[in-house]
Amino acid sequence: MTPKKLLKKTLLKALLCFNAAPLCARLSRTGMFPKRFWRRLAGLASEIDLSDQPREILLPLPGRRTMRLQLDLHEEMEWEIYFFGTHEPGTTAFLKRRFSDPRLRVVYDIGSNIGYYAILAAALMPEGRQVEAFEPVPWMFEMLEKNARLNGLKNLRAHEAAVGRETGVAPLFLPRGRQIPSTNGTLQKAWAAGFLREPGSPLDQIQVRVEQLDRLIEQKVLPVPEMIRMDIEGSEADALAGMGRTLERHGPELVLEVLEPAFGPIGELLRKANYVTYRIEPNGAIQESSLEPHPKATRDWYAARRI
Repeated sequence: MTPKKLLKKTLLKALLCFNAAPLCARLSRTGMFPKRFWRRLAGLASEIDLSDQPREILLPLPGRRTMRLQLDLHEEMEWEIYFFGTHEPGTTAFLKRRFSDPRLRVVYDIGSNIGYYAILAAALMPEGRQVEAFEPVPWMFEMLEKNARLNGLKNLRAHEAAVGRETGVAPLFLPRGRQIPSTNGTLQKAWAAGFLREPGSPLDQIQVRVEQLDRLIEQKVLPVPEMIRMDIEGSEADALAGMGRTLERHGPELVLEVLEPAFGPIGELLRKANYVTYRIEPNGAIQESSLEPHPKATRDWYAARRI
């Protein structure tokens, strides 16, 4: 091991032992260390035994409220939360504003992972509102349920399922082993291959339940959503196709992660449903734009029914 790598590992262990997440978040905001420094440091986690390290973090919310999260420190998303005190800052800032809107009654969080956005929504939405969270990866679903209990949330219901074009069972592909970013499970095998550290490395495969939202909503299994947040690693177009009637009849707001090559299929589905798309900027503002790659925007997009 090189001296430089040994130094980084030592620093990483020290940060964990002293539960230095708040300090890390403040340092990252000052620009003292560039984000790539923290990301490289986080990448060492897969080589370190973290079984005895602190896994819980307290995040501030508007109105002097807080959100507790139990983190798996082998995962990239959780390292971002641990070091920076947030996840996807632009999208988080935008959604904090939207979740606080008293007119919002039902939110779906699809691809909920450990529950970061689902818990944010459930904590910020007024009393009597509901969050429906979907996560198909078993160990992520377990973390989602733990985090919901940790925050004492009664208005969050978790579903161990993927969302897609049709109801059924399908293979979900993941990078093999517990390595960053091993939370990136997807129903798209070719998409999963892009997560591998080394091209040609094997993929793990598990069978998961897939739900079509139109069916669940029409059968009144689920309440009609007013907002749907979705980050499902390349399967967004299939999920949108499976909620086409819901989009046409009810026009829920959408927050979607969109990456190549999905811009075309998703854009066509949204145009047919008469939606307008907006880029979510790094500062949390939104800018009306056609659905296409933009160098200065985040990967997330907001879409709303045209009035």
